[in-house]
Parts: sequence; C-alpha cells; structure tokens
Amino acid sequence: MESGVSTRPGEELSPVASRDVSEWLASDRFTIDSTRKGAKLIKSPGQRPPIAFADYCRICNVIFSVIEDHTDAHHACICFAMIGAHLLREHYKLNADAVSGAAAYALGQQYKVLTFGRIENGRLVAAPDAFHCWVECKGYVLDFLAPLFPDNLAEDRDNVELPTRRVWMKPLAEMSPALPQRNSAAGTFQLVPSLACKESMIRNFFKTPMSGDLREICTQWYRRPPKTMQAELAIRDDRFNITQLKLKALAIQGFW
Repeated sequence: MESGVSTRPGEELSPVASRDVSEWLASDRFTIDSTRKGAKLIKSPGQRPPIAFADYCRICNVIFSVIEDHTDAHHACICFAMIGAHLLREHYKLNADAVSGAAAYALGQQYKVLTFGRIENGRLVAAPDAFHCWVECKGYVLDFLAPLFPDNLAEDRDNVELPTRRVWMKPLAEMSPALPQRNSAAGTFQLVPSLACKESMIRNFFKTPMSGDLREICTQWYRRPPKTMQAELAIRDDRFNITQLKLKALAIQGFW
C-alpha cells in the first residue's frame, strides 16, 4: 500500500505542529504485542464494538473526502489507519492504535483472497513494499480502508463482479490462525503485525507535512453522529489559494 500522501504543485498545505516521530514511537499508543501468532493467543473482548456503524461510515467518508485529491485513496492504508486512530482518540477518547504488517481478507468465494504481504513457506509476512495498516481498539480490528476493497479487487481482471462497500470491524478473537483461502467464509481474516512496518508507517506519515495537515483538517471537520456535519469545508494553502472540500458518501452497506 502507499505510504503517506503525494503532493501536487501549488497544493501543499501549510505545516501544522505535530509530535516528534520518536515521541510517537515511544508512546503507549504505539506498543505492539510481538508474541501474537493467531486467535489462540487473543482473549475475546467480551464487549460491544468500540463505535457504531454510523460512526465508522462517517470516519471513512471524512478521510476519503479529505485525501482523495492527493493520493490513490484505495492504496492509502497509512492515511486511513493513522487518521482513523487519531479521530477515535480525539473525538471518542478511545485508546486506538494504528498497526501495520501483513493482512489477508476473504471477501467471498467468487473473489481471490485480498492479500497485503507475501506468502513465504506457507506463512503470511510483511515486506517494505507489501504491507497493510489497520486500527486496533478495545479488542477489535477496524479497517477504515475496507469500504474501498472493491476498488482493490477491480485491479485484478479476474474479479468481474465486485462486492458492495462494507464495514470491517471485528473482534480480534475471530482472527483465523490459518491463512484464509478462496473457499473460506467471507469475513475470514488473518493479521500479522510487524514492529518494523509500524515504525515505517509512522515515519512515512510524518515525513510529509501535508499528512499532518490532512489529519488536522479531518479532526476539525469531523462531528460525531447524530450531530450534523458541514457539507463543505473551505481550506487555504500556503499560497492563499482556497479549496472547497465536499463531504462525499461511499455508500457503505452492511458488514463483512
């Protein structure tokens, strides 16, 4: 997946103050359990999902609306994870953690397994050019990129018919200890966190000032349901050019 966002001439926003990368890496918000191998090592959260369907959809829609003109949104897993975790911390006061590593998702037997990583000796592993990012919170995995999975599948010509856009918010206890296969039930998944990928995710996000700007725009624009959000938001770049952002809806239907 792509790291951070790419800028275009004349569109770079003014930098905002952000915490030093080393401070983020040392923060409890970015600790990782490197012993996790599969579902047997994870206890069931025994509680409701951290947010509701409407909240998940709105978070996805805000991030998508803000970053769409600056990157290929369906490849921007770093943005969706880093900004999504930030919104959960700022607006919901939840201990949300952006995580990176390898991931595999079974979306239905008519589709190939969506894999972010490499298969080595039958095991799923992450690599610098093959990885994914997601959010973990209260024993759940929240993948805010999931509504754009149909766009990822569309890049494979074998996937003629595409699924609807859906929410991915599941207890980590439901993670499969085995690598998902094409005949696996839709919603089967495996995540393999990598500390090296996580450090790279954080550094790549903060190395571009625009990433911090986009995160702050999302934070200021966002309102928790059922509060009404502004349909448009005007932002100004360092050249005093005004851009009018419009809130877009991804037409998310149900859960994986």
